[in-house]
Amino acid sequence: MENDAPTVAWRETTPTPVQGDLDAMVVLAVRTASDALAKREGFQPFAVLLGDDRRPQLSWVDPRVSGPRPTAADLLPLLVSAAREQRGSLLGAGVVADTSIDGGDAIRVELEHRDGGPALVVVVPYRPSWVEGELSLGEQRVALGTRRVWGQPAG
Repeated sequence: MENDAPTVAWRETTPTPVQGDLDAMVVLAVRTASDALAKREGFQPFAVLLGDDRRPQLSWVDPRVSGPRPTAADLLPLLVSAAREQRGSLLGAGVVADTSIDGGDAIRVELEHRDGGPALVVVVPYRPSWVEGELSLGEQRVALGTRRVWGQPAG
């Protein structure tokens, strides 16, 4: 994964409340995705949005807006665009998709916060567990991403 080196540094330069908000968003995103993977062996990309109340919520786009068989590549820009349209009432926004990494499957969460800190990409490898309906999650990897909802911070 690209940019693994800055993983620790982002916490050193990010305000503590922003760290907590991003952590809460990742927890909800990974839990939601892993539950869907364990039950349905897949999931449609979705957004995790953090309102002014600091409570993360989930959002999906109607897949029919992208045609009869939309892919993650079709839906992710729509999720980012919807978050951008709502950014005045949001503290944080992220998109979640199923992806591949190192020859296996992974949950990918791209997120950013209005009040600072870098955009992050969190990837959690997974594989089906030997227990039916369960998933085995690997170690979370964090890298720097690209701010797409609020743009690059001044500085």
